[in-house]
Amino acid sequence: MTAFLKTSCKLTASTVCIAIALAAGCAQNSSSHMPETVASTWSEKPNQFSPSYDPENSEGWVLNAKLSDEFNGDKLDESKWYVNGTDGYFYHWKGRAPSQFAPHNVRVEDGMMKLTSRWEPDYEFVDETTKSGKFGDDIAPVTAAAVISKNRFLHGYMEVRSKSMNAAMTSAFWTLGYQSELDIYEQIGNPKVKNGSFREDHYTSAIHDWRPGRSQAGEFANNKSFHNAYDMKTRTADAFHVYGCEWSEAGLKFYLDGKLIHETSRETIGDGWVITNPLEIWFDSEIFNWLGYPHAEELPADYEVDYVRVWQKPNANLLDRAFFGFEGPITDKTFPQPPQDVRGNMLVKPKQRFWKISDEASKYVTIQDDIYRGGKSSLLINVPANSKSGDVRASSHKGDAVLGAGDYVLKMDVRVDDSNTLKRLYAGFDKAIAFDLTQLEKGEWTTVSHAFSADGTIGSKAGFSISASNVDLEGQQAKVFIDNISVEAAS
Repeated sequence: MTAFLKTSCKLTASTVCIAIALAAGCAQNSSSHMPETVASTWSEKPNQFSPSYDPENSEGWVLNAKLSDEFNGDKLDESKWYVNGTDGYFYHWKGRAPSQFAPHNVRVEDGMMKLTSRWEPDYEFVDETTKSGKFGDDIAPVTAAAVISKNRFLHGYMEVRSKSMNAAMTSAFWTLGYQSELDIYEQIGNPKVKNGSFREDHYTSAIHDWRPGRSQAGEFANNKSFHNAYDMKTRTADAFHVYGCEWSEAGLKFYLDGKLIHETSRETIGDGWVITNPLEIWFDSEIFNWLGYPHAEELPADYEVDYVRVWQKPNANLLDRAFFGFEGPITDKTFPQPPQDVRGNMLVKPKQRFWKISDEASKYVTIQDDIYRGGKSSLLINVPANSKSGDVRASSHKGDAVLGAGDYVLKMDVRVDDSNTLKRLYAGFDKAIAFDLTQLEKGEWTTVSHAFSADGTIGSKAGFSISASNVDLEGQQAKVFIDNISVEAAS
């Protein structure tokens, strides 16, 4: 029996990658919370089972082991991390020239991950010139390092205990997602320019909006939609500190040594709130040439990370929240590997699966960002009565959404436009479920739900589908918005 609820769907902390294909027939600055300056050294490790700001774990955080690491072994855990430049394979980018990522600069020792920057004029740099310069240029022939997580996550609290390198090189803890970047911190331990945009005693955080055309667009100058520089009153290269960031649907909270030092909201950031997709974790070092080049005498130097821990809140949703919220593509969980016969300057980005809309279906189906329940986008089905569309269908690829035998509840947020006369919407796996739209209040979001059962495995031979047909029209137009599709195990 279909139920209509005036509440939003819950969000999940662990996701099952599901891709869907369609076929036919914010202000720049944030609000802040600024307590007294935190200048103490966090010399002891906090309890690894609780965030440093919540030692009793009163908020019910659950550690995500796939993204957390104590670095207590004698080498990096390759099931969790990729060292950029391994075998000449560069993931996303090769570093900020003249410095270049080099895999020999990453090691685990003394219970820490250490990223080293070196003055190496004899290193075989990539023969390439970028906007920031030529890799290995004589002005600073420096090799650096980057380590990237092989797993991604959507919302949670992330924390590291680290010390930046004492050199004119950055030490950064940041995350990258679809058309988005969240920098928990970018630090520079000993810049040559002391009063520049990054300072040796600052905890600097940012969101970068990487949507097409945003890099130079007026209100998103340099594509930063959020920026905060917190004065720690102590050099980041002098001692270890614990840095934390809580990322939720509502906004961001930044912590230093267990104390909240800054917060901002999605509402404050506005259109620049682009971090609505799963993020992967990066640790790296670069040359910021506008702050001066490192000198040979100060290298080698280490960026030291004692641990990284990621916690999330439990959630029952079995689907990929971002993709089923129409926020962007599915990114393969398997970290991309280079072809066996390719070595050298290869630059590869992860495989992504987007909504596929046929030429015919695109007349009636769009992912739009004007009206949505969560995130920044929703699916719009807009079929005029005189169209010859037949069924307009959205379906996942087989094998992308696989559920075992059991009882489940399918939910989705639906908003029918004032002009809508479509009576039914169909959604489901092997057998589509009819959702009655006639009882929904027009112009309002409503969460609809329906129970279903699977006698065996479903989704491996046929994908999840959403469909509408002009035969269900009673008037002139079908205009329905869909967001936040979820599947939960029945209680």
